[in-house]
This record gives sequence, C-alpha cells and structure tokens, in this order.
Amino acid sequence: MTDTEAPPAAGGWRPADFRGPDDWSHTLTADEIAEIDAALDHVEALGLATADLDRGSFPLPALGGRLRAWADELDQGRGFVLVRGLPVERYGPERSGVAFWGLGCHLGRPFPQNPEGDLLGHVVDTGEAADNPDIRKYRTNHDIAFHVDGADVVGLLCLANSADGGASRIASSLAVRDRIVAERPELAPAFEQDFHLDLRDEQAPGEAPFLSLPLAYEARGRPRIFYHHDYFTSSQRHPETPRYTAEQQAVLDRFEALAHSEEFRIDMVLEPGDMQFVDNGTVVHARTAYVDDPADPRHLLRLWLAVG
Repeated sequence: MTDTEAPPAAGGWRPADFRGPDDWSHTLTADEIAEIDAALDHVEALGLATADLDRGSFPLPALGGRLRAWADELDQGRGFVLVRGLPVERYGPERSGVAFWGLGCHLGRPFPQNPEGDLLGHVVDTGEAADNPDIRKYRTNHDIAFHVDGADVVGLLCLANSADGGASRIASSLAVRDRIVAERPELAPAFEQDFHLDLRDEQAPGEAPFLSLPLAYEARGRPRIFYHHDYFTSSQRHPETPRYTAEQQAVLDRFEALAHSEEFRIDMVLEPGDMQFVDNGTVVHARTAYVDDPADPRHLLRLWLAVG
C-alpha cells in the first residue's frame, strides 16, 4: 500500500493491503515495560491470585489507552495485533503468565478454555498421536489446519519457540468468504447452512457428539465467520452426523486452499516475548508443523477472552 492509497477496509483484508508488519505490530517501549513491572509489583503487594485479576487490579495508566485502541481494532477493525518485547526471560514463566493475563484483562474477560476449566492454557507438544480424532492438535507438534477458537479473542504468548517450524498463519475469513462467493455465487447459501463441529468426546453425557452451527453469523454489528476445517471434517465420523452437501464440501475445500495461499495468509514466527491477539469472528488461524529443541521445547501460553 502506498501513501496515496486508502487504508485497508475494516474487516476483510489481504496481506497486500498492508505496507508490512509495522502496520499490525507494536514493540513495547521501555516506559510501557516499566508500567507492566509496576502493575506486577502492585499485584504481588495485594497478594492476588492470577485468576482474581481484572483491569482495575492491573493498572496501566498510559499503556491502557493503547490496549483500548487494540481492543477496538480487534473487534471492529482488521482483527489481529502482534505485540513484541514482553521480557519473558527476566520475568520467568510464572510472572510472564501474570503479565499476559493482566494485559489480556484490558482487552476482554478471560474465561475457561476446556471442560477442565483451564484459564491460562499451555501450548506444548505432549507427544500425543495427531491421528487420534479425540485429541487436541495444539498438544502435538503437527500442523494445524485453519480454524477459530471458541472465544471472541484468542491470545498467545511465546515463552520459547521451536528449533524449526511452528509458524502461526492467519487469514481474513471475511476476505476468503468474499472470494469464494465471487468465484462461485451458487455457494453463497452454504455459508448460512449448518455445519457440524466435532466435540472430540468432550460433550456432556447423553448429548450428541457434534454441534451444528452456520459458518456466517453477525455479532456486535458486523458479519463474522465460524470456521474449523478439522472439526467440521471429523464430525462426519459419527454415524448420526448429517452428511454435507456437495456445496458445503466445496466451501470447506476452497476455504482451506484460499486461506493457505500467499494471496490471503500472513505468516508470523513468534519469538519469546511476542504476544499475538486474534479476533475469532473475522480472522482464522493455523500453524505449521515444528521440531523442538529437546533442551528448550516450544512453549506458548494461551488466553481466551470474551468481549462486548
């Protein structure tokens, strides 16, 4: 994008709409880190547990204004931001987690990520088999197809990266949808039809093993997309799950192909101290496979945030 061109439209975007990473990333300044240090000291003085923190107990007098702007950008703008430079080496894992939680409280309200009630998730390779349809692939080192999480906003903090691979990929779900409908208008109705999300054996006793919902919906005044390639696909293993029409399958196939294309995707290699926040309603995310350094394996913290 040149200086004379209009900025990217809110919502749907392609990488070519941005001049580069500076358009969607920010490196914390020394003053901003000092504010985070002071907020951490304040929390420790109060003796609060991480889960009891909120925006008021993690005060950020100046940085809070920037976080409010990011919250608006996430919900009503491009739908993602990368924040660099949290001093995780100096903080250590526990203090880094408190800082991440406190910053997240200025963007939304943290809530549980799974039936076990985890509020601050750990994204690590546990050695589980990726071909097991009941496991969560973020607990493996395999690639993960494009999807959204069950929160308004998902945040990741990198504590340690991999020896090779593990890039985070994002794409505008609104831009991908618009391209599919432009290419094949007859597929537009499929976005309003029910797709079926595999619950991966986490459903309540006696409940169906899948959840039915349309791809397209509206929330907080704008169109949004719920997309989860792997879970939509694996739901078909259950005999009671309705079968997809040819048009629905075409949407799944084309959506995944477009999102992975260089025309639509942005790749980010998260370094220690990087925080990525993504709006699940307008941006899908994926991950490439990775290889760990056994002495320092990849470790990310994850937050789910509700907004509005």
